[in-house]
Amino acid sequence: MAPQVPPKPRIPPSPRPSTLDPTLRSQINAALLEEGHIDRIHSTLSTNLHSTPFPAQVRAQALALLRAGECTTFPALLEEVARRVREANARPLPPATTTTTTAAAEKKRERERDGDINGTGLVNGHSPAPVAAVGVRAGEPGEIDLRVPARVVEAGVAAVREALAEVVDVVED
Repeated sequence: MAPQVPPKPRIPPSPRPSTLDPTLRSQINAALLEEGHIDRIHSTLSTNLHSTPFPAQVRAQALALLRAGECTTFPALLEEVARRVREANARPLPPATTTTTTAAAEKKRERERDGDINGTGLVNGHSPAPVAAVGVRAGEPGEIDLRVPARVVEAGVAAVREALAEVVDVVED
C-alpha cells in the first residue's frame, strides 16, 4: 500500500500573522522545509540580492562605522548595520520613484562602477570612486542607501507565493 500524503494545510485568503494559528504556522513551515522550498526561496533572494549593489553598500556602511569608531566589536557592528538596514527599509520611497526608475538607476550605477560609462573606470591611472561612494543617494552626502532593492523584494515575494501555493490550500469563507 502506498504511503498516504498528508492533506495540505488550509488557510484563509488573507491571513494576518497575528491571526494565523501557531500550529498551522508550524505545519506550513514544516511543509516548506520538507519539500525544499526554504532553500529555493533563499537561493532566489541571494541570487537577486547579489546582482545589485546592495552587498557592496552594506560592506561600505560597515567599513564606515568601523573607521568612525562607532562600532568596535563584530557583534556591535552586525547589530548596528542590521538596525540601519531595517531603518532604511522602513522609510517609504519618494513618490516619484518606481521599480522601473529604481532598476534603471541601479543599472546606471553598476555601469558607472564597472567603467562602462565614459569618464569612469580606470583612465590614465585614475581608479573609480572608492567603495564608500557606492549607493550614496543624491542630496544626502555621505549617506549610504541601505534599502533592499525593490526588484529583490518582488522576486522574494513571488518565490514565497509560489512555494506557498504548492504547500497550502487557500479556502474562501
